[in-house]
Amino acid sequence: LNGIRDIIFLNGSALMVVVATNTDSLIFFKRSTFSLFAYTFSFRQSVKYSYPHGLLRINDSFFYATSWANNTVYSYTFVNDTFWREALVLDARSHASASGGNHLRIDECGRFWFALGPAGILIFSPQGTFIGSFNSSSVDT
Repeated sequence: LNGIRDIIFLNGSALMVVVATNTDSLIFFKRSTFSLFAYTFSFRQSVKYSYPHGLLRINDSFFYATSWANNTVYSYTFVNDTFWREALVLDARSHASASGGNHLRIDECGRFWFALGPAGILIFSPQGTFIGSFNSSSVDT
């Protein structure tokens, strides 16, 4: 496990998902039946983008992952025990010139708040349309 950037737990912590930036993949581990704290490798799924970084769990069959290098957000939907369907949800490349797609949060209105390092936080509608930003120039210091 090298280049791990984030981790989520699914199915009552029976499944652990980690982001591995060095191999551009998601690595899935199943909890051992012998210990609540032991996990064994289940499978690795390559991603179609560079440098996956942050994870956001929505429920046990759906989560998001961010790309540090591409400033994009992808969704993952459970298909079977060895594959999750990947889909592009947000593309912030035209709004942030440098890489830095860190983490994603969703507010009570369904808006996506995408932290992009030096570019600050970009805000997108539930449909993925850019609606604003929050950065050091918009904050009184």
